[in-house]
Amino acid sequence: MELQADFIKDIKNNYMVLQSKEEEGSSFTLKMLAKNNIQGLLKLEVKTIDNQKYYYYDITSKRPLSEILERSPVTYKQIKKIYDHIFRLPDILKEYLIDENSILLEPQFIYMDNSVNTVEFCYYPGKTADFREEISGLTDKLLNKVDYKDEKAVLAIYAVYQISHDDSCTLETLKKVFEKQQEISLEKTEEKKKEHLENMDSRIRKIDAQNIEIENTGKEEEKETRKIKKIKESKESKASKASKEWKEQKEQESPHMEERIENQREVMRFPKKVYVQAIAALLIGIFLMIAVLISGVLNEGGVPKMNRYLIMAIVFLLAESGCFLIIFRKENQCAEIVEEEDYLDWNEEYDDSLAVPEIEGITSNETIDEEDSNYYQEEFLKEAGSNINKGGMQAFSESEDEKTELLIDFQDSSIAYLESEFSGERIYLKKFPFIIGKLKNGADHVLESAKVSRLHAKFDYDNGSYYIEDMDSTNGTCVNGSAVNAHSRSIISDTDRISFADINFIFHC
Repeated sequence: MELQADFIKDIKNNYMVLQSKEEEGSSFTLKMLAKNNIQGLLKLEVKTIDNQKYYYYDITSKRPLSEILERSPVTYKQIKKIYDHIFRLPDILKEYLIDENSILLEPQFIYMDNSVNTVEFCYYPGKTADFREEISGLTDKLLNKVDYKDEKAVLAIYAVYQISHDDSCTLETLKKVFEKQQEISLEKTEEKKKEHLENMDSRIRKIDAQNIEIENTGKEEEKETRKIKKIKESKESKASKASKEWKEQKEQESPHMEERIENQREVMRFPKKVYVQAIAALLIGIFLMIAVLISGVLNEGGVPKMNRYLIMAIVFLLAESGCFLIIFRKENQCAEIVEEEDYLDWNEEYDDSLAVPEIEGITSNETIDEEDSNYYQEEFLKEAGSNINKGGMQAFSESEDEKTELLIDFQDSSIAYLESEFSGERIYLKKFPFIIGKLKNGADHVLESAKVSRLHAKFDYDNGSYYIEDMDSTNGTCVNGSAVNAHSRSIISDTDRISFADINFIFHC
């Protein structure tokens, strides 16, 4: 039976009131709770009214977690704060000889202060439930409220969700999730700082080299550079057109489902009767004005008096304006629920780059970390200049009837990457874990397909081996035609064929 809470407010304090059950806790437990301010628990006061016991919990200056979740998505800081307090509860309660299985872990019974620095739980004497199962239920509710723009929050809540549903789950294994997340965060911070400095030095050196090269090579190299740029733009245009046609064809043929978002929002509108009243008021005013004109009271000796007509017009406008203000007042609006169904806009730009100080040749809005899949080819062309026929590149000479075509055999064997079977596009796995999906603010690489889930799959590297994990996607992930189980890591090797819904790649490492 679900507990029903009442709320009472007096001059000084606010209370949440719960009625006791017949199988309530021992008198020792009640005395310990009533006489001690136990860290992490709401202050409890027991009152007897008409031979029935009631538990009064002091919730002054606190808000329930359910209210916080309704207003905004939960962040990593809030998730860590909640679970840190949960992990400390058993040790604290053990000092008072109190069982932790009577803790209520539903969001409406978890209270936080306005600064979200303290979390307090409700202890309900007589309740018997498995503490680990209660944690699993709370995780299920937080999973749907996580802020998908917060990468740390997404990874942490998915890890807790997976571990908490394991029969062998313990508090120690759940603690390690956040300890590991903290270690990863520190490592990423150091790596970004190091990469930031290295990229700045590299860009400065490249700019200096380009300035020297431009001075030495002159107009001939400029012509060659423009020619290469035109060839590249032509190829990109053709590839883009072919890719668009292929996607349209696949959308018509593919049986995969498109992931949709269904929302409801409340809209304040005036009902039809308000507009009917407004029209009626306007018609009545016009009728009265016509009646006055016909009666001739505005004339004197058969001659129209302009001042009388002007007064009548002003009176008419004021009367109609007053009627409209009364009819269209805010109190006459009614709330209507509007159903919205739309597809996720994964084309929205997402800037996750590091800002750099302005230096010569680099503007403040340029980014150091270039994520574009064609980044390596562009840098290679810039450095090669007019010597593009060297270093493993082949070119067809330009004839009178044909434009020059440049074939570049470019490979970066230093890191693992995915190569599209259709377009040859490469996705370089530059960090781990590496998430693929269509959510701009949550994925490390965005696949523009309605069949791909927001967070579709995750790549990882451990002890010299590469792994792939499906993140409970709608249309699934396959390796060499075999489906990957959700939230289960599968090892992958060089030249394995990996499919995200209906999009196929070849893995290279």
